[in-house]
Amino acid sequence: MKVISIYPNFANRGGAQDVVIQLAKALNETDTDPIVLTDTPNEQIYSEYRDGITFLPFSLKNVLSFIGSDVLFMSHSRKTTSQLVILNKFIRKIRIIHIAHNTFSSLKYLSFFPEDIIAVSNGVKENLISYFKVPEKNITVIYNGIRDIKTTSFRETRSNVLCGEGEKYVNILLAGRICNVKQQVEIVRQTKNRLNENIRFYFVGVGHDSERLKSEIGQSSQYIYLGYRNVPDIIAEFDYICLFSKKEGLGITLIEGCAVGKPLITNDIPSVLDVNENGKTGFVYHDFDALIDGINSLPLRDSSHYQILSENARKKFEKYFTEEVMIKGYRKYIDRLICK
Repeated sequence: MKVISIYPNFANRGGAQDVVIQLAKALNETDTDPIVLTDTPNEQIYSEYRDGITFLPFSLKNVLSFIGSDVLFMSHSRKTTSQLVILNKFIRKIRIIHIAHNTFSSLKYLSFFPEDIIAVSNGVKENLISYFKVPEKNITVIYNGIRDIKTTSFRETRSNVLCGEGEKYVNILLAGRICNVKQQVEIVRQTKNRLNENIRFYFVGVGHDSERLKSEIGQSSQYIYLGYRNVPDIIAEFDYICLFSKKEGLGITLIEGCAVGKPLITNDIPSVLDVNENGKTGFVYHDFDALIDGINSLPLRDSSHYQILSENARKKFEKYFTEEVMIKGYRKYIDRLICK
């Protein structure tokens, strides 16, 4: 089976883009490089994605050129999936799997889905059913997985390159696109002057709200904006990994945290609860007031409570979120689809 992957934007690195590339390479059964169709001009494609991938424009001409009984289109975008579904009403020869990475609350009546859908989390599945009225029988949940982050120990001691103030500090990492959805600015606004002095929040990422975030932080020493960093390179420096977004598809940063035994701090939106179990892999808070109270009583890194959370986080990664588990799930799904 030849898999043609589709995603519109490869101009920057992101969780969805990483998964598209992972799957394109893992599921390719031809002697040539896997093919990915995109709207991003070739010269603008993020450099690290180019190795071993043939990028072509997502166009009617290219789609038609690949249609065949041994070809499967794996679309990772609601927009491109809708276009393929509409085209298939006229051709009826396109085999499509839609990979749902995010939750949405718009364009309900302009979104079209095939019968075969993979959701990256139960929260995404719930959104497809409740908002888009997709039949539950059409949706299979396969979690995103990542390559293991290699460290000398999954509870590696801080090297103090970033967090050099000493073991009494609790260093929390929030990594992701700096934007309204991820709520970095709101987190600073809501928690400023309400956190214990030993709490340090580190923000990694770039986005539309970067300047607003720096302005909101001001002269405070409890919030540090690091800009763009490669998260796997620095994640061992921190004690906790935090996401407190308005919505998430799954949250790759949380998976990266589990991989290196970092307890998690999240809100209670459905998608993140697939990764973070309150009191087991970390802590779950409903609102900002609960978040502040919880952060001010976090167990320190050298406590037995922290070590239990750390071990549980690593076990969760090994069971559900490795690259091997994800790829096995996709291969099994495709094999079953072929046998229909």
